Amino acid sequence: MLLSGLVTERIRQRLASKDWEGIDTLVSDSAHFKERKARALMYQALNATILDYAFQHNSPEVLVAIRTIPPDGAEEFFSRLVKQYTKSGNRGWLDGIFILAEKLGKKSLKSKIIAGIVQNLISAGIEEANPLFIETGIASLNKISFRKYRSECTTEAASRLTRWALQKGNNTLLCEIYDLTNEVTDISKRAALHAEITEALATNAVKTEDLNLLLKSLHLTAQIHQKIRRRACMDHIIGLGMRSSLVKDLTDVRLLIPRFEDLLPEIQGELIDSLTEQFLERIKNKSQILENLLFLRAKFPFIQENLVQNLLIKAERSGDSWYLTTAIGFIQEFQSEEKVPVREIIRAGIGIARRTRSTSIIGQLIPFANESCSHSELTEIYLQFVSVMLELEAFEQAAALFSQITPDHERMPQYTFCLAHMLKMGITLELGSAQFREILENSTPDNVSLAVSLAMREMGQNTSFEEIAKHGDSLKRLLDLNDRTDSVITDFIMTLTSRGFLDSFDALFLVDLAKRIRTTSAREEAMSTVVMKLAEIGVRTKNRDILQQAVGITCMIEGENIRSSTLSSIIDDAALLAATQGDLDLLLRMRIWSSAFLDSSIVTYAIKNIVDGVIKYALSKRDPDALEEAYRIAQDIEDPALRIQISERIAESFVRIGCIRIQNATEGQKNHADHDALLHPFRKSLQLLKAEVKKPRISLKIAGMIDIILSFSKKSTDRDFVLPLALYALEIDDPLERNAMMLRIIAKLGEDIVYPDSADPYEILAYILQNRYNVRSTPAIIILIHHLLDLIQNPFIRLKGLCALAESTLIIHDEQGCQRMLSEVTDGVSSLPTEHEKILILAELTVGYHDIDPEMAQKCLQEGLDRLHNVEPDQSTLVHRKMVAAIVRAGDLLPEKTRLSLILEIIADISDPIEYVTALISAYTLDGEDQGRSTLRHISESLEKIDSPYNQALLTLKLIPLAVRKGEIAFALDLLNRAEQLSETINVQHVADSIRDEVARILEDLFRMQGDERYLKKSAEILALIEDDQLRQDSLARIGCEDTTEKNLPSTKIMATMTRLIDTGAPPGQIASLEQTVHAVPDRGKRALIYCRLSILFRENGEIKTARRMLQNAINESEIIRPLSKRAYIRCDMAIKMFTAGYESVAQDILDQAIDAATNIRQSILRDEVFNELGMAIRILQGGEPE
Repeated sequence: MLLSGLVTERIRQRLASKDWEGIDTLVSDSAHFKERKARALMYQALNATILDYAFQHNSPEVLVAIRTIPPDGAEEFFSRLVKQYTKSGNRGWLDGIFILAEKLGKKSLKSKIIAGIVQNLISAGIEEANPLFIETGIASLNKISFRKYRSECTTEAASRLTRWALQKGNNTLLCEIYDLTNEVTDISKRAALHAEITEALATNAVKTEDLNLLLKSLHLTAQIHQKIRRRACMDHIIGLGMRSSLVKDLTDVRLLIPRFEDLLPEIQGELIDSLTEQFLERIKNKSQILENLLFLRAKFPFIQENLVQNLLIKAERSGDSWYLTTAIGFIQEFQSEEKVPVREIIRAGIGIARRTRSTSIIGQLIPFANESCSHSELTEIYLQFVSVMLELEAFEQAAALFSQITPDHERMPQYTFCLAHMLKMGITLELGSAQFREILENSTPDNVSLAVSLAMREMGQNTSFEEIAKHGDSLKRLLDLNDRTDSVITDFIMTLTSRGFLDSFDALFLVDLAKRIRTTSAREEAMSTVVMKLAEIGVRTKNRDILQQAVGITCMIEGENIRSSTLSSIIDDAALLAATQGDLDLLLRMRIWSSAFLDSSIVTYAIKNIVDGVIKYALSKRDPDALEEAYRIAQDIEDPALRIQISERIAESFVRIGCIRIQNATEGQKNHADHDALLHPFRKSLQLLKAEVKKPRISLKIAGMIDIILSFSKKSTDRDFVLPLALYALEIDDPLERNAMMLRIIAKLGEDIVYPDSADPYEILAYILQNRYNVRSTPAIIILIHHLLDLIQNPFIRLKGLCALAESTLIIHDEQGCQRMLSEVTDGVSSLPTEHEKILILAELTVGYHDIDPEMAQKCLQEGLDRLHNVEPDQSTLVHRKMVAAIVRAGDLLPEKTRLSLILEIIADISDPIEYVTALISAYTLDGEDQGRSTLRHISESLEKIDSPYNQALLTLKLIPLAVRKGEIAFALDLLNRAEQLSETINVQHVADSIRDEVARILEDLFRMQGDERYLKKSAEILALIEDDQLRQDSLARIGCEDTTEKNLPSTKIMATMTRLIDTGAPPGQIASLEQTVHAVPDRGKRALIYCRLSILFRENGEIKTARRMLQNAINESEIIRPLSKRAYIRCDMAIKMFTAGYESVAQDILDQAIDAATNIRQSILRDEVFNELGMAIRILQGGEPE
């Protein structure tokens, strides 16, 4: 609650004039609230105002104005006052504090507040090193009326003050604190505080070399009520003194002990006991030690037992027999009065023996033990002595003493353990059979068996292999003495093999041990264990000699079943080794072993494992010949079902090897490879399936093989997987199943494959194969394509495909095959339903027959020409162009003059300007024809009739080389200028750039022909206009020019970053960083094209997932480009780039999106203009350039 400004100001005025009654009046007027909480808040506000005034003017006398202190906030109130006192040092504040404390209502609250005041005073005194504050705090403890608060406050303050007094060396304060701690009610806390204070006094005494203070600390320690804490504190204080310059005074017990005669006997005994421990450790003069001990024993007879115990402990720790002898002397003098500490004496003697590495002290203690111990105790002591003797390698003494032991039931475990220890040492000492019998003479058969078992287990687990092998004869002698060692030997062999004994030592050692097993089954099991471990090592170390040794040891196993199973395991391991090492000979040797040594019932299982090994070898080496060997081995399997199952696995492995070969072969290797070799594994797989699998199931197995090939094709962009897919699909006999499988294969093929405009799967697959292997075909591929073509339903497509296939056949110099195919086509022409189809096939036959049968070629040409008059009008242009192309390709089939006039006659009937110009250009290229400038002008004028700038530019570029060849350089330059101008009207960047690049190339050719630098300069100017950064940089570099803006281009930095990403494996974090870099490019269209370029590059480097991510980024960027015409052009450009890179399916999808964008353009004129550009792109994607 806040006081009003008026009330606060009045209170300040009354305080300044010390008008206490006026203040009381203000307080009574303000504290009119009925609720206690409200009144308390009002008093707190009034008190705070008075305090603020008092602090501000350092006037403790105004505190009398405070009449009431509410309990809430009282601690904070007094804490502020104490801080003011410690800050100012004005005694008036302290007096005011205690006056106000009297105004607190409850005694408990008053005690709690004063306890806090004391803590604050002591804390301030410690922090500021002001003893006055500390003295004031200590003196104020008596003001705490509640003992609970006084005790808690004393406990907390004493610990802090002790540390401070120790630091300052204030012993007076420490003694005062000690007295204060008597107020602590908790005995444990009080004892802890007393111990802390006395240890602090002792520390100061050692620092100041004050013996009296040290003795005083010991006297104060004697008052600690808890015995354990008291003794620990005594040990600490005496230890401090012994390690200081006061050691001489502390070791003079004649002068020291009388100063503690006032203590109780019990505490005197503790003090003397602690002192004795310390001087036994510190004093080296044994005469002085004995003198002190005699004095203490004479002065305090009741500590006789403690003195003896300390001597025995010292003897055990030091290994000095003098202490033991002195202790025994003390005991003998008071034998009638004290119980002899036999166990402690024996323990001390054993400790001395171990430290001195001598058993002489044990020999001295044996008579003492005989006199002092009962039979049961003596047995235990003798066993301890024997164990120590064995530990000290005193075997003969241990054996002699052990022979005197008669074990009882209670000590039997210790006796057996000791016997096992003796047997183990006896083995290492090469004892004979008679010596072992002496040791075992007093033991029962059960004891002997258990001891032998323990000894062998200990040796097997912890003894080095060298020691075991070295003492093998002694070990066998021990085993031969007991007829219950079967399980012991078996466990011993298991332990050694698991530890790796066979890795470095001869297996015959373990075999010899196994032969001592009396039970036949256990013996053979142990030998089998050795053999299988040996075989495992052979596989791990790739050592065939070890495997051979394992086989040899197996032959020693008499039981046929276990021998067979063991050898079967070896064969498994050997097969794994052979597969790992690529050692086919070893696998075949396994086959011989299986026949020679295995039971007939297991031979089948062994052969299966061998075949599995051969299959693993074949897959690792990608060796189909090894699979053929596996198939030959599998023929020995008598179980038909298992043989078929293994044969199917072999067939599957053939397919996998074929797929891996396709996947790993480089493009250069494939271009020059025999594709029959690629198909060889797949053909062998088919051959095997046909031989082993019955017809109802073979279709299912073929489908399984196709699934394997498809799974490999998903992980690779290689198109050679189409070959085996077609090969297997055509082997399915049922037409419906075959059709379904063909459709499935087509659906699973890669997205980058170009498909014909057809739903016939056989046509699609034949089209893909012909496009892929047209130039580099083989007889096997030709037969495969021929089979596909035979299954195409459309006769025109089938005959057209056969014509193309005949051309491929001729390329590999198979004229007979080519003749057969062309004859098949010739026979099928009459079955075609339309005239234009017949003419088109006749044109193909004309070209096909030209090199092998000119007469037949001329006949086909003539028939085609005769049918031209009957061609359907809508197909006239296509047919006429094809006929012109056939005449041109046929070359000298017709006389020169006849050929040219015929071509011009046919061309005259072509109405489409593009087709007309294309045909004219093809006619102009005929060798030997005398086309002149007028023909070139005629073609040039015809070009102007073409509406599409792309087609006009493309055909112009085709015409330019003809003009150059005829020497029409000026005319060629005019055409180049026209092509350059046409490129400026094309909105699709990639197309325009491609035309500019081609124009620049022609200019470069002219430069090389004529050496005119102007051509090169013009070429550089045109190349500088190319918008695609990468193409511009590469093209300028081609002519030795530098792209001046290259270093500052964002795309250049992006491509450099992408190259680093590919080298490092394209980590996700760096991919995100690359995307951020691209996003910094301001032009959204530019960003889309950069992402498209990145997608192509990542695809080419095999990063398919990243490539798809980049492509999606490109699509996302282009999605929001405005206006829609620009979006359509950008997407069209992306589609052509993807198509040019070889990703036709992706290109088609992007082009569809471009068409969608164009469809949404509202302005009809603009929409038509965009569609004209897109039509050009469609033509590029469908057939490329005009023919």
